[in-house]
Amino acid sequence: MTCYCEIGYGETPDFSFEEDVRAKKQHRCVECLEPILPGETYNRYTGKWDGEVKTYTTCTSCKELRDQWEAEPWSEGFTFGSVGCWYAGKLEQIAQQMDEEQAKLGLSQS
Repeated sequence: MTCYCEIGYGETPDFSFEEDVRAKKQHRCVECLEPILPGETYNRYTGKWDGEVKTYTTCTSCKELRDQWEAEPWSEGFTFGSVGCWYAGKLEQIAQQMDEEQAKLGLSQS
């Protein structure tokens, strides 16, 4: 499994505001593209980049993944829409570590 998208660290916004809110209407998560239904809690991030104000909506599951990404010691931030690629890479690392451990124990699969 390999992710081919580029994960960059976007520009820092001129200003930003983030809050967790309850949906009054349906939205779409910027990360997984799944619907956020009325009544569900989601994260709303508004900022101004290059003179343009943008708002991003993120479901709770993807927000938790983004928080994990930001907590990584190497993290310099995130770019909206890249959490899936980061997580796919993380799973690939875990699978590789498991294969290495199995090989050490003589349990490798052919």
